[in-house]
Amino acid sequence: MMSGVDSSEAVAAAASGAELRILTIDDSQTTRRLICDALTSDGYDVDTASDGITAISKIKNQRYDLLTLDVEMPGLHGIEVLRIVRKIDPEIVVIMVTNLDSIQTALHCIRQGAYDYVTKPFTSEEMVLAVGRGIEQRRLSRENKRLVENLRKMNEELEEKVRLRTRSLEESAQQLQVYAHELEHKNTQLEEAYRKLKELDRLKSEFITIASHELRTPLVAIQGYNSILLGGRMGSLSDSQRRGLQISGENIQRLTNIVQDILDISRIDSTCLDLRPKVFDLGELVAQLRDEAAPLAERRKQTISVACRGPVPPVYADRNRIIQVFYNLILNAIRFTPDGGSITLGVTEPVPNAATHVEMWVSDTGIGIEEKYYEQVFERFFEIQPSEHHSSGTIEFRSGGSGLGLSIVKGIVEQHGGKVWVSSELTRGGIGSTFTFTLPRGDLTPLPQLEGEVRRDKPVLIG
Repeated sequence: MMSGVDSSEAVAAAASGAELRILTIDDSQTTRRLICDALTSDGYDVDTASDGITAISKIKNQRYDLLTLDVEMPGLHGIEVLRIVRKIDPEIVVIMVTNLDSIQTALHCIRQGAYDYVTKPFTSEEMVLAVGRGIEQRRLSRENKRLVENLRKMNEELEEKVRLRTRSLEESAQQLQVYAHELEHKNTQLEEAYRKLKELDRLKSEFITIASHELRTPLVAIQGYNSILLGGRMGSLSDSQRRGLQISGENIQRLTNIVQDILDISRIDSTCLDLRPKVFDLGELVAQLRDEAAPLAERRKQTISVACRGPVPPVYADRNRIIQVFYNLILNAIRFTPDGGSITLGVTEPVPNAATHVEMWVSDTGIGIEEKYYEQVFERFFEIQPSEHHSSGTIEFRSGGSGLGLSIVKGIVEQHGGKVWVSSELTRGGIGSTFTFTLPRGDLTPLPQLEGEVRRDKPVLIG
């Protein structure tokens, strides 16, 4: 699941379940029964449908607060049902039910308006918590609309009062005093409404952070038992069992990376990204990253090399975060470069006594990017093509990630005081893309104070 609140909020939302109607849509009778039993026992009024057509017919004729919707169904696909439902009633909360191999489709569903997703197999408790979170989200959404509507009405009332008071201003000084008092009262109400809206925005950010942290604990346990099984400590495995566990491990790692990406985005949004900058050798780091990424590139018969224009200067930055930047860019290059292509990591020597930043890049011989998408590729969840056109996996050609990698790259670089941009040979009739970014030089005194920086000891400066 991608988002959530803590268990106390979910239970509170479920406590009013008797007044809420839920429709479970799944072609599996077993899954329908599991969801129905879990939610009914928790006090919800649950209806079921075995296919998309039946579900849509019911939604048109009855009111539902929340849907659980299977992604993969014969006939009308889950995402098509979602699109139709959003047109019928945009306020219905939709939780997608998906297998691990359909997570990319579930993410696409979230971009189409679904609230969350649950992966099979799931427990009754997991489904109850997911539904509780969905109901709480519906409540918050309605409360937000109510506040906005109240604000609109107050603005209309205020405009009417201004018109009437202006017309009667000359009639009585006493009326003017009454109007001033009423205006002050309305301003107080507006400030209170604004405060509540700001609080809702804070809760949204806190909601994302709590959800990510809550997901990490079960992921660690799953990953641990997966490793124990692969190590043979719980019995010997057949080749097919071993392969299944390896695939499971890969998907666990992908989900772990998605959770970490969400946490990083949340910290970047709140400018709370913990930076621990120091002066370090950029040339050594680039060489290390080339060696570490070489096995991934070799699996695609790609080559990865280093190209430095002049002596490589030191930089002043958080080394681990810069590794994260390079890793995202390298992985992106591997994904969008055909088998047999090449990837280059590079650093440009700054002009002596002129440039305050070092410029570095990751280039490839991949499919390239049209100029009209240069800015959009750094937006979260942006895809030049719909997710259905991507392959699944980590480094397969055109494989889709979480859609947050380049957003994280931009956030980390900018909090270091640098810039990041992309250019593509497509504009010159060639192939490939180059992602370039800058970092503060480490051979200057004094060094810049970075946003989010944590300073414990004064670094030794080179110069």
